[in-house]
Amino acid sequence: MNTAIRNRSRLARLPLSKLWQGSRNLVENIAQNLLFALTSREEPRIRQARDRQGRTFWQVYDPSTGFQSRFSSEDEVRVWLEEQYNASHTNAKS
Repeated sequence: MNTAIRNRSRLARLPLSKLWQGSRNLVENIAQNLLFALTSREEPRIRQARDRQGRTFWQVYDPSTGFQSRFSSEDEVRVWLEEQYNASHTNAKS
């Protein structure tokens, strides 16, 4: 049995909800990547995602410093953003 037929057979056995979730995730990823491409190159980039267990996490990237990380809560992202903002304004005043 060739690979294409095996893959089609596996897809046919997947519940519709799983197929829908996979399609929805793909569309969300495309939309987020398009948004990243259209935004300023110097602004921090924050992307919400889910791991394989369905847990939400946030990926952050600061193109001006190259810093990247994952956070498990929105509050952690807010703290990071505030620290970045405060650091940039402290350096601008010096």
